[in-house]
Amino acid sequence: MYLAVTYLLAKLVEELVINSIASLGVSAMLFYAVRLQGSFGLIYVTYLVTVSVGIGIGYFVSSWAPTMDAANAIVPIYGVTMLFFAGGF
Repeated sequence: MYLAVTYLLAKLVEELVINSIASLGVSAMLFYAVRLQGSFGLIYVTYLVTVSVGIGIGYFVSSWAPTMDAANAIVPIYGVTMLFFAGGF
């Protein structure tokens, strides 16, 4: 009944609402346990954006992958490849 884009955006908004609350707790634990210097807001926004990009990539790949097994294989391959180019290793 819905277009694929409408469904994906609705699921993404749902995930982002949950993620904004969960990342607040994770960011607080990281910031105060490690006693980081600087702005807590910057740590929170950085973590929120990073996890949101990961969620978006997951939804994007699962929208065109033929099966969920293929999507579960493609996302880590893509992620590791991007880590090589970004200097993550």
